[in-house]
Amino acid sequence: MINWKGRLQEMLAKRWKSECGIEFRIVYSTKAFGEDHKKRFRSTVTISGRGTYRGTVEKTKKASEQSAAMKAVEALSKREVREDVHEHGGTREDQKVLDVRKHDETREAKAQPPK
Repeated sequence: MINWKGRLQEMLAKRWKSECGIEFRIVYSTKAFGEDHKKRFRSTVTISGRGTYRGTVEKTKKASEQSAAMKAVEALSKREVREDVHEHGGTREDQKVLDVRKHDETREAKAQPPK
C-alpha cells in the first residue's frame, strides 16, 4: 500500500520548501459518523497556501487520512504540470498530453502490489 501521507509530505518538502523557500503546514481533520459499531470516517487535509482536499468515506480514520492525502497529491501534481506548461509557453495540446501521462503514472502507482 502506498503511504500517501508520506508522499504528500515529501512532495511539499522537496518542491516548495527547498526550491521556493515556502513554509507550509499540513492539517488533517476527520469527521466520524454512523453508529458506534459501524463508524465511517471522512478526512480533509488542508495545506497552507495550497488548498483543502477531501478524501473518500472509509472504515478507518487512517484509511480516510490516506485517501485525503492521495487526493491532495493528485491535485497538486496536476497543478504543477499546468504551471510548468504555462511557464514554458506550452499549448493546450501539450497540456492534454501531460494530463494523460500523469493519469497513467497515478494509475500505475495505485496498481503496484504491496511490498
